[in-house]
Amino acid sequence: MERSELDGAIVQWHFTCVEPANNHNKFWSIWLLQNGDLYVEYGRIGNAAQSKHHSIGNGTIAFRKMDSLIRQKEAKGYRQTESPQQTPPEAVQSVQGQTDARSIALSWD
Repeated sequence: MERSELDGAIVQWHFTCVEPANNHNKFWSIWLLQNGDLYVEYGRIGNAAQSKHHSIGNGTIAFRKMDSLIRQKEAKGYRQTESPQQTPPEAVQSVQGQTDARSIALSWD
């Protein structure tokens, strides 16, 4: 996937896990794409990112999967590094000031 394809993402989140005692210096980012897919980049901070494209094609299912993945990362010690960046198309109803994935409601299907 080309980086330019991520520019039209509905929302994106960025997380890091920095624990020097455990040699953790990792990042993880996720994008919810307008076509209902997810795109993830991850790796060690300072190194080239690895990526994974989740071909889902359904906004509601993709949102649920994204929420689940974010919860898993938070449980492993990842912390959000910035507020989510949103491009609110008609399919998204955003709550002003919310920075939590569970606060964004999708009206797809």
